[in-house]
Amino acid sequence: MTEEIKEELSEAEIKEVPEWMKDGLELKYVLSAISDFIKEIREPLRELVDTIMKTLSGEKLGEEVASFYRNLIDSGIPEDMAKDMTKKYFETRIGIFDMLKNAVSNIDALKRIKEKETINVNDEEKESEPKG
Repeated sequence: MTEEIKEELSEAEIKEVPEWMKDGLELKYVLSAISDFIKEIREPLRELVDTIMKTLSGEKLGEEVASFYRNLIDSGIPEDMAKDMTKKYFETRIGIFDMLKNAVSNIDALKRIKEKETINVNDEEKESEPKG
């Protein structure tokens, strides 16, 4: 049993919980912790995504890539090498966007799993309650 469950329920109450429900209760608390974590990082993550999206705007990204290329050429890097390095720089910048998109997608998936598991645990608790 997790510490959270032990803090919330007395020893007598824990003993009364059917064994099959104990796993569900633990899962409920784990998913609750994940949910709390997601809530805590949601706004900072949104701000990070907004900041990165601004830097990935077509005009701004074009300026940054062009500036990168010019700096390489001005530093004496051969043109073919500068083009190759600039292409890699551009691909890396675009890759950051894909990573963030995947991170946000994974967070949303965790949230949906948590919501589904909470519903399942609540349904199981209702089914195990004495009738009448």
